[in-house]
Amino acid sequence: MYEPVDAENRAVPVGVSGAKVLLTNVINQVLPLIRYELTDELSLLEEPNPDPWTGRRVSEVHGRLDDHFRYADGVEVHPHVFRSALACIPEVTEYQVCQMERGAGIVVQATGRPDLTPARQTIGAAPARLV
Repeated sequence: MYEPVDAENRAVPVGVSGAKVLLTNVINQVLPLIRYELTDELSLLEEPNPDPWTGRRVSEVHGRLDDHFRYADGVEVHPHVFRSALACIPEVTEYQVCQMERGAGIVVQATGRPDLTPARQTIGAAPARLV
């Protein structure tokens, strides 16, 4: 079950785009989800679903905004800043980026000993380009 809701988790009427979606899936016994928050923006549609699946029809889904880093000084950093800098290093197999008060903490899993200097420079220069 999915519930389009406003920013305060109140249900929105059919046809009105919610600020986010709360997802509940208790059928999965290994990992049931109860009102799991997704920042997808969508609205329920009035017309019935003609497909074999009997769930409600929804509008086009719009962006996941929770991936953006937002800082107190108004700077907003899109995840592409990290992805584009790290994805071009073949030895990087995984990475995790966490927002810190001033900047980002990045943990990299790699094969060998890749040169991360270009990625550091690209990521470090990004906020100056975004202001």
